[in-house]
This record gives sequence, C-alpha cells and structure tokens, in this order.
Amino acid sequence: MLKAIDINAVRGKKDLVMTLNGETWDVGVREGQLQKVTGTMRTSAVNQLIQGYDFSDGALEIAHNGVKVVSCYFRNKNFRPVYQLAGVQDLLVDLCTFDGRPDGRDLNPSCSEFVFAHNRPMVIDRSIFLDASNDGVNFVGGRCQRSLMIGGGFTPGSHTDAISVHTTVSEFVAEKMYIDWRMRPGAVIPNACIKFVNTPVIGQNQGAGNGISHRVACLDSVTIGGGYVMYLDSHSDVTRNVVDYGYWYGSDPKGDVYPPAPSGYRDNIKAKDVADTFVSIAVGGKVIPPSPPPPVVPAEDWGAKIAALTATDATQQESLKAIREEFDDLKSKLRNV
Repeated sequence: MLKAIDINAVRGKKDLVMTLNGETWDVGVREGQLQKVTGTMRTSAVNQLIQGYDFSDGALEIAHNGVKVVSCYFRNKNFRPVYQLAGVQDLLVDLCTFDGRPDGRDLNPSCSEFVFAHNRPMVIDRSIFLDASNDGVNFVGGRCQRSLMIGGGFTPGSHTDAISVHTTVSEFVAEKMYIDWRMRPGAVIPNACIKFVNTPVIGQNQGAGNGISHRVACLDSVTIGGGYVMYLDSHSDVTRNVVDYGYWYGSDPKGDVYPPAPSGYRDNIKAKDVADTFVSIAVGGKVIPPSPPPPVVPAEDWGAKIAALTATDATQQESLKAIREEFDDLKSKLRNV
C-alpha cells in the first residue's frame, strides 16, 4: 500500500531527491546561499536566467518570453508569488521550492496561487509546493512535471485545487507528479488534485481561448486526497495514475472522479494496489520515512452519544438543583438575622 511523503520531513530541506515508480530525479531548491529579494522583481530580458534567489519577502513578475527560474525559494507573501504576465510565454520554473506555511502556522490568505500563467503556456519541472493558501498552480497550456505538491486550502472558505486549468491555448500535460491533497490540520477540504474544467467565464480572467479546447492530460502520477481527486472535462486524458482518498464520495471506487469519468479516464489504480515504496524522497542519500496513511475514522454511534449527553445533563441538573436549594436556604437565614 502506498505510503505518503511526510510534509514535515520535506519542509526546510534542500538537495532533495524524489523517486516515483522506479524513476529518480532531483526536486526542490538546491544547496547554496540564496540572494534575498524584497518587494517585486520584474524580469528585464528575453531568456533571462533567474537563479539562486530567496523570495521569502518578495515576488517575481515574468514580463519576457523564455525566462528560466532555477533553484529559488518562494513564500506566499504576494497575491501571486510567480506571475507570467499577459502575452508572455515559455516560462520555466525548475528546482524551486514554494512554502505557504514554513512554520506550520503563518499564511497569507490573499495569495491566490503560487504560480499563475495569464494567457500563454509555461512549464514547471522538479519543484516543491507546500501548504497553498488557495490553489497551487494555474495553467492555460504547457507542462507540470516531476514535482511534489502537499497541502492546500488554508484560507477559510477557499475553493482550492492543486493544478487548475479552466481554459487552454495549447495542450497541457501533468506528468510524473506527486500530489497529496488530503485535508491537513487547519485547512478546509481541498477541492481537487487535478481540475480540468471548461469554464472560460470564470477562468481567472485569463482571456485565453474559449474554454478547454485542447488535450488536457494527467499521466503516470500519484494523486491522493481532495474532495474529488479528479474534476475532469470531456477533453481529459487521465491514464496510469494512482487515484485515491477522495473525501466526498468515501470508498466508492468511482468516487475519485467528478462528474462521471470521461472516456479518457483509464488504467488508473488505487493506493492499496501499489507498493509502499512506490514513492519516496531522500536527502543526503537517506530516504525520509513516509507518513502513515489517512486514519480510518469510525462511524459515529449517535445512540450512545445521545445517551451519554442525557446522563451528563441529568447529573448537571441534579447539581444545579442542589445549588438552588443551598442558595434558598442561605437567603432564608439572612432574612432571619
């Protein structure tokens, strides 16, 4: 049975290595001194390389094509920590780490998503996303691959998806992803690990295309948790994934997908059907122990609960009666003084 990656073992680490289904690659920010950025940095040239920066108190606006952002660290201090502006394309975010709650408590509820592409394709590769305030990343085309995403929905009332696609200008593929969108302490129930929904009117004001009009795919990934694990469009190609632990349908084997699974949903398996070593993460050559699977919460025994409350109420009523009698007796004695 799949054993999930422990967010607390990942948080704050550099030089991590992830293994998924026998394939291994580096993931997240690399070791070395990061240059601090305060405020919003804006790109200055086509194909610019932005490498080795700490955006804990800053953000990055992508204003030029072909920008590469490599081994940088981001918080969620801004509305969008990384924002590919309108008309700009081919951003690459590689070996970066995004953490919405590095201390496990603090967050910025006004952070919409970690990375946002306004209306052109981009690529995210070998990156880490932890505890999103709202959504994780938002695409209109391109790729999201070989990355790790754990935790979202820490803003009260949020409607949060790990990967969200509402409208497309080109094909989008999520591949070899590890997404753990189970509800974590302090979060609302996240909506979906993967959301491919043809709703251009609410497509984050992206003005990109006419809804989902291209292939949108999720392949060879681990996707666990969320209200729906997969929220899909008819264009969706969802193949060879581990798909499990959705909240809103419980153990129903078809409940990981909403609405009814499209024809492109095939050859997906459950967490119980893969080895516990299917996914792992290591630092310094040492594998970090996984976290246990979600606890099984027994059904409420409402009869016993009501009986216990009734007994407690009766005891409290007797206690109140004794206090009233003592009080009345005291008042009577005071009147006779």
